[in-house]
Amino acid sequence: MLSLQVSLSDNSDSVSRTIEFDEDHTWLDIVLACADVISAKYGYDITQKMKFISDSASWSDRGYEHAIPTAAWEAFLGKNNEVQDEFDFNKQDKEQDWA
Repeated sequence: MLSLQVSLSDNSDSVSRTIEFDEDHTWLDIVLACADVISAKYGYDITQKMKFISDSASWSDRGYEHAIPTAAWEAFLGKNNEVQDEFDFNKQDKEQDWA
C-alpha cells in the first residue's frame, strides 16, 4: 500500500489530500492523483488536458483515458516532429505581449 499526501497552498487558501494506492498502482495513477489536487484547488480539471504516450497495455482503467499511442503522438507533431503552431502553447506564451 502506498499513501500519498499532496498539499497545495497559495496566499488565499490550501488544499490537502491523502490518497491511498493498492499494490497495483502505476506512476500514472500517482501523477493523475496529484493533478486531481491541483484541479480541486483551482476549479479547472487539468486532467482533461493530460495525455501520456505509451504503446503498453499495462495502463490502469483511468490511464487508458489519458494514454495515446506513439503513432498518434507522431501524427500530432506532424511531419517534422515539431508541435504544430496551433498547439505550441509555449511559443504562443512567448509571443504574447504581457505588458
